[in-house]
Amino acid sequence: MPAVAQRVVSAEEFDRAEAEYLEWERQHDMSESEWCFIQRAITVHALSLLKLWHFPSVFVYNEMLLLYPMDEGTGRVVPDNFITFNIQPPEDLNNSYRVTPTKRPFWVLEYVSESSERKDYKESFSKYEEQLQVPYCTLFNPVSKALEMHRHNGVTYDELAKNNRGRYGLPELDLEVGLLEGWVRFWHRGELLPTTEELGTEVRERTVAQTENNRQLEAIRQRELNRVVKLATAARRMDIVTQAPDASLEQLQNWMDDLLE
Repeated sequence: MPAVAQRVVSAEEFDRAEAEYLEWERQHDMSESEWCFIQRAITVHALSLLKLWHFPSVFVYNEMLLLYPMDEGTGRVVPDNFITFNIQPPEDLNNSYRVTPTKRPFWVLEYVSESSERKDYKESFSKYEEQLQVPYCTLFNPVSKALEMHRHNGVTYDELAKNNRGRYGLPELDLEVGLLEGWVRFWHRGELLPTTEELGTEVRERTVAQTENNRQLEAIRQRELNRVVKLATAARRMDIVTQAPDASLEQLQNWMDDLLE
């Protein structure tokens, strides 16, 4: 799907557009609701796990300025989150992501707060649809819990329908997007990508289980050790008696078999 904007923009023009936006941002109240902040954190963590575990070619961005060429001037928009797919980010990435016809977002996510004055979401949606032609756009209202997924058909956005699990699919990433307990969550091949808290709980539970397993194995080893030492002493096998305290459970069981023959 070709991008609409094709004009070549110099680095100096991008720099100027970035500086103008950052100055405007400095002069305005850019606070956001707690709901939007939490959802952005959930999204960044989940999609970072998607990159780490499954798709190294995915790059996740959080409230970064998108700059892109227009017929006149430079377009600007700041998605809550966006990702690129199979595109290596530029080495000089700082305050903005500079879009070219071959380097543009694959998916943008916006968390719409009707009371927010930070941005005009309708205007942003129009930019994604008409100027950038981003393949996928997700809109979520954390207050009303309304979730929409749109896919670009080359001219405009089509709103996607949910699957039989009540989720939206992104087949390019083997990903599903849906609501769980009031938040937008992400499933890769049917498995839920955890939040930071969930992942921490899982790690703690695994650690506790492993510790208990190790304790039980050591108790079994100690019982086998006592039996081997007793039998080896009776059989005058001092070589075994000497080595037994440092032996593995497997080695103790092998000696036990030999001593009982």
